[in-house]
Amino acid sequence: MTLFITLTLIFGTMGLAYYLDARYDWQVVSWLNGQASSPFSPDTQKARSTEQAEITALKARIETLETIVTDQSYELNQKLNRL
Repeated sequence: MTLFITLTLIFGTMGLAYYLDARYDWQVVSWLNGQASSPFSPDTQKARSTEQAEITALKARIETLETIVTDQSYELNQKLNRL
């Protein structure tokens, strides 16, 4: 019976740590493994939001370039430049 309670507590704690990582974007598991100095570090959350903003800006630039390249006048200009 003691073994069952011990295993239940261990797996329950692990499940809670993974839940907190997924739900609140904390680093509890990394902190328990010694890979992070603080599980609630706001620096990583700021870095992630900065990266996400940069990805969004790059996607917008790619869409703009795609519209320019697929434009018919661009193709006509390329044909004229080849002559």
